[in-house]
Formats: sequence, C-alpha cells, structure tokens
Amino acid sequence: GLRDERVYAPARATDESFADVRLFVPQRPAFAVPDPDDLDSLFVVGESGQRGVAVPPTGGALYREFEAAMADEIRSEPAPLAAQLADALVEGFEVVDSARADASSGDGRVTVAVADSVYGPVEGFDHPVASFLGVGLAANLDRPVRTEVVAVESGAADYLVTCEWET
Repeated sequence: GLRDERVYAPARATDESFADVRLFVPQRPAFAVPDPDDLDSLFVVGESGQRGVAVPPTGGALYREFEAAMADEIRSEPAPLAAQLADALVEGFEVVDSARADASSGDGRVTVAVADSVYGPVEGFDHPVASFLGVGLAANLDRPVRTEVVAVESGAADYLVTCEWET
C-alpha cells in the first residue's frame, strides 16, 4: 500500500555510520514530508496525518565514506555538488563506469546519466547509485530530495537519475 515515490529527507542522527538522512516512502498520493523527528521509526504517522515508512538508505553509509575521503570541501551549490557526487560514483566507489551530472541553476533539479552499474538495474528500490545521489543532495542542501530513475534505450547512459527538491 505504499507509493512508488522515494524521498530522501534530512533526519535526526540515529547511527553515526549513516548520513543524517532517511528514505521516506509515502502511503498516500498527496503527502507532506514528515518532520525530521518523525522519521526515526520504521512506520511513520506524522502529526499532520502523514503515513509511510522511513528506513536508513543504502546510500547513507556510502555518503559517510564520501565525506571521510574528500580532500576538498564538499560543495553546497547543486551543480558542483552533483559533479562531486557523480565523480565519487565513478572514481571513488567504482560502482558505475560513467556518471555525468546536469544541473540547471535555480530550478531544483539535477539529472545524472549513469552507465554500467556493477549492482545491476539502477531503477530498483533504494539502489546504491540513486540512493547515494539522493542522500548526498539532501544532506548538503538540507531539504527533502525526490528521486526518479528512468532507463534509457540508447546513448551513452543506461539510466537517468533525476533528483528534485523545492527551491
């Protein structure tokens, strides 16, 4: 009975090995992202009637490793941050053969084209590639980020991972 939407939302820290972000999957078509304090348990029933589940995302531990390994400052602007995250997928974690970020300034959207995932189809539930991108953006922009993954029929990429947030 859950929606097919994935929202990576800033939350209260529950485990230092994961980023302070939870994956919220809503139950209803019209929903508001719960407050960070409401995301600390599996079943979410927010004060305003939000219902769904919240789980530690697979990208949470990857993001902590990314933070620890970064020699440079992690950027807070969407375009350079997305480029850093895409580079980490290829060079740091080697989970995809290529990743190219495309961010438009000010519209609250980043799309990352990825190819040859070592963990199979990127469109799976909380796939490490999409999860890492959602977590990284949510943690640094300090706002909920919705992800959508679309398979690409032809071209240099196999999947497009689109991350959106309110500006």
